[in-house]
Amino acid sequence: MLTDEDLSLGWLLDKCPPVATAYLATAKGPGPLTVAPQVTAFKATAIQHCATRFADRLGPVDAADNLLAWAQAHGVTQIITAYAPAGPTADQLGQLTPKLAKAGISLRQIIRPYDSAAWPYATKGFFKFKEKIPQLLPK
Repeated sequence: MLTDEDLSLGWLLDKCPPVATAYLATAKGPGPLTVAPQVTAFKATAIQHCATRFADRLGPVDAADNLLAWAQAHGVTQIITAYAPAGPTADQLGQLTPKLAKAGISLRQIIRPYDSAAWPYATKGFFKFKEKIPQLLPK
């Protein structure tokens, strides 16, 4: 499943070729404010670009307004998406996980290897993190 917070899926598609692909849009922005139309348009363009770029491995991308109904219609028993650590997408996934589980559908968030390697250093702001970047890059 694609989300508007993470469209870098090449690493995941090689490991888990999808049976069906959905796009989960974040319904609201971070906080009580609504999302500006320009942001909504940008997200729609980004998802279309991703769908085009990975068309050979994604297949058609369906909007998952009702993720449970989408999963059941496609015979999906496990949904895999990139890990969302915080924010509107993380909140939405947190709400969806138990609803899907009741229907026998697991929702798994996968963490990229480079995120796992980098996050322990992301504790004191950018400049402390910047010092660790050479250690994180392939040699």
